[in-house]
Amino acid sequence: MTKLLAALLTIGLAASSCASGPPVTADDLKLWLKHPRQNGMKLIQPPKGTEDNIGAGSALVPVEIAGHASKELVLDERQGSRQAEEWLANLADDAVKEYLAVPDGKGEAAAQLRAA
Repeated sequence: MTKLLAALLTIGLAASSCASGPPVTADDLKLWLKHPRQNGMKLIQPPKGTEDNIGAGSALVPVEIAGHASKELVLDERQGSRQAEEWLANLADDAVKEYLAVPDGKGEAAAQLRAA
């Protein structure tokens, strides 16, 4: 059985213009956020255009934000770990139910588990 270790990072961003500078438009603001990666964890559904630099231990995440606006960015990292469990334990029963609930073409293995 595989357990997931998850790290969820939520960042609030706000944009404003400088009093002496030109007005800020949505096209002007593209922020690249350098996110330090957790060792052994995988980014789950990162924003489009994310550069995942696993060797450098970071990810560059693009964030487009309009002038004088705010935005929330959520980054989800997960790591699976294996754990032995008795077949009749409640945790194993829950894991099998979750496995069967995801429709990803398990075919004959899923049919055998449902029949058991």
